[in-house]
Amino acid sequence: MRSMGLGQVRVRHHEEIARVEVEPADMEKVIYHREKIGVKLKSLGYTYIVLDLEGYRSGSLNLVLN
Repeated sequence: MRSMGLGQVRVRHHEEIARVEVEPADMEKVIYHREKIGVKLKSLGYTYIVLDLEGYRSGSLNLVLN
């Protein structure tokens, strides 16, 4: 995804779901490249690919752990 011009990017693994986190300014790039991203992540075994509308943020996994 970095080759698509995305800066901060994280993919969280939730069983069959890949949750993509990017900076809010990069969300348009993710939408533009959605087919390519979807094909790649599905080839890795994910059934669903979602874009986290809150964007990339440090510590977001801790919300689930608490």
